[in-house]
Amino acid sequence: MIVDVSRLLAALGRLEMQVIPHAIEERVSELTERFYAAVAKRTPVDTGQLRAGWKKAIVGRGIARVGIVLNAVPYVRFVEEGTPTQAPRGFVALTLRDLRAGRL
Repeated sequence: MIVDVSRLLAALGRLEMQVIPHAIEERVSELTERFYAAVAKRTPVDTGQLRAGWKKAIVGRGIARVGIVLNAVPYVRFVEEGTPTQAPRGFVALTLRDLRAGRL
């Protein structure tokens, strides 16, 4: 059997251009969802406003896919990082560390 290597390589290239971007999209979506769920769960609750403030978005396609998790509640930074009179809670940093270590 004679194989036309150039045709085989072209077919593999086309397959790669379909499979890899799709795999990236799935992984970005999965990691964004994991981080969003974990950070919301770890967010300290007093009135519930801070925990309810978490939002997520996934934008872009293929290798340009980006997951965004944010909290626009004005005092989120003070709870995360602390103030001169309040100890830092560090729930965002802890969640990010666990995500990077594969613990989420």
